[in-house]
Amino acid sequence: MRRQREAQDARRERAERDLQYAWEKICPVEYRATDEGGQTSIARLDADQPALDDITRHPLGPLGLILRGGTGTGKTRCMYRLLRAYHIQTPRPKIVAMTAGQFDREARDAAGTFTLSAWFDRLASADVLFIDDLGKGKWTEATSAQFWELVDDRTRNGRPLFITTNTSGENLVRTLGLQRDIAEPLLRRLREHCRVIICKHAVD
Repeated sequence: MRRQREAQDARRERAERDLQYAWEKICPVEYRATDEGGQTSIARLDADQPALDDITRHPLGPLGLILRGGTGTGKTRCMYRLLRAYHIQTPRPKIVAMTAGQFDREARDAAGTFTLSAWFDRLASADVLFIDDLGKGKWTEATSAQFWELVDDRTRNGRPLFITTNTSGENLVRTLGLQRDIAEPLLRRLREHCRVIICKHAVD
């Protein structure tokens, strides 16, 4: 019995280490909770962002989530709390998280090294795709086209998109430099397939 318990404890410890290691590959240290070795105080985030509870209860399914609000409202921290809730589910979903700038760099790198199809498939097939700070920085026309194809692919196949942004839809497509033939269907898809929560500072 003792050996059996020790073996069970060892398996549990390995599973916990694997879970933590996988989370560290997804979530930057700034956005991990303090008990995850990060820099985010959950108590402070809860006090600062009234929508936190609503955000973290968003179910994992075909409907994505867009968090919109000004700088400093905790959009990214809140979104990573939601991703953490997904991450500890069984079976563990495949989560891909990146900034809008990273998306642009990776799209251009993949095109330059003839690995665009593999890169696109990795993002299209993920159970969860999170793009942070969408609208910060103007994308190339080629990157914008890849984003539209990705949104189209994921929404057609019932895979959710998770986005944080500072701006409204019309301003977003203008900032990204999207052509009208891409901008209109892109906005329609996002509005049809994503819930929007406006993040505001807590009122004292």
